[in-house]
Amino acid sequence: MPVSHIMGMHWLRYHSAATDWQHIAAMQYTSVKSFEWCWNNAGYAAELMVAAPNTLHVARDYPLSEQKEGLATDPTGLGRYHADEWAGKVQRGDYKLPIAQSIFLPINEPPCWQYLDGTVKYTVAYLRRMHEHGLRSGVLNLSVGWPGTSPDSNGQPDWRPYAPIEAEMRAGDVLVMHEYGVANDHGWGYWCNRIEHCPWQVPILIGECGIDQAVAGGPHKGWQDFLSPDGYVDWLDAYHAVMSADKRVISLEPFTYDFSHPWGSFDVRPAAAAMERKRWTTGAPTPPPIAILQPPDILPTPIDGVWPVPGGTITGRFGQTYAGATTPHNGLDIGAPEGTPILCVWDGVVAFADYDEGGYGNYIRVWHPAQRVYTFYGHMRDPALWASWQTVKAGQTLGFVGSTGNSTGPHCHFETRTGDEDSYADTTFGYTKGRSNPESILWAHGVDPHTVTLRAKIQGAQA
Repeated sequence: MPVSHIMGMHWLRYHSAATDWQHIAAMQYTSVKSFEWCWNNAGYAAELMVAAPNTLHVARDYPLSEQKEGLATDPTGLGRYHADEWAGKVQRGDYKLPIAQSIFLPINEPPCWQYLDGTVKYTVAYLRRMHEHGLRSGVLNLSVGWPGTSPDSNGQPDWRPYAPIEAEMRAGDVLVMHEYGVANDHGWGYWCNRIEHCPWQVPILIGECGIDQAVAGGPHKGWQDFLSPDGYVDWLDAYHAVMSADKRVISLEPFTYDFSHPWGSFDVRPAAAAMERKRWTTGAPTPPPIAILQPPDILPTPIDGVWPVPGGTITGRFGQTYAGATTPHNGLDIGAPEGTPILCVWDGVVAFADYDEGGYGNYIRVWHPAQRVYTFYGHMRDPALWASWQTVKAGQTLGFVGSTGNSTGPHCHFETRTGDEDSYADTTFGYTKGRSNPESILWAHGVDPHTVTLRAKIQGAQA
């Protein structure tokens, strides 16, 4: 079916549903941006390729894309490091989507107003190293209102400082920009369609767009605070009509599909049906496809993981507020009879094991280098069977289900914390120490909590 629009999808995918795949198939998005909890999952990749076989895959690694400190100290080294990180993920088979249809994003919204020279050096180094690896790049990811103006640019965005980046781009690389307006004003030329004055003859992806009241001052508020779904789609259609007239623009990705606090008012999912009904206004014929580089010869290797409590079922979820509690739950509670073995999810190294009287009781924390995730197992019946710095394998017993510490009954309190070997990463809004939704992390690395839990329930019913 021919695509009569250049709409794309910025997909955070926190609450997966079968209707999402139906929506993607109906829209045939020209691009889909995926994050690390999606692009490294083989099931997700297979579903996406069926729903939208010709889409451009835009890959973002959230922790990597937020590492901006090095722009001030060693931007060239940071650019090379980020490119090598992407290459490593591809070579290990962590990246499951088709490489020939993918671009890989560097730092998100670099603070060019503070580190302009560092941003340019970083991006040039990133591009050069990505080309050495045979990978295509999205570049810049500039936030709304950038590039800035200068005294001799006649009030227009000044692209001259970024010229070394354009010179380094090759066929298949894409300039990425972010553009937002407000409900009653697109802010043409300043907020939206700022790329009109970009002299570069390269493919352009609008990696984020939509309504954000913050551009006019005040807090971040998305379309849901101002417009109906049909009203928002009309706003997007007006944006689409202007942007599609520029043949360089290959896709527009509204921020964001499927998200909640603190960006819930931006969630595009409630407008999905309106988007499917829309006859999109196009200012130019469908843009020509961008060049595709040949992918490197890489054989992906699977990442095996295990469910931490055999036969255990989920009794409490991440983000759930329990009766009498004042803060959301920061892990996953898995109920099972006392004495049930607690298994290590992936290969790793024990980071710490101890007893917490008023909280976790007997617990153990394991670092998993391949996944860049810590797993945390609490309320164990007895002290952990392993000590710090010991190496453990996926499926080995760490301890046994109990009810020590602040617990109301036998279960394993299971957490996943993103980070590196020395520290946690703040990757989840409102949570500390890198705490992230365990169900999402497990699913992204090949362990489907819902399938395991359902199987346990079925087996229990049959017994």
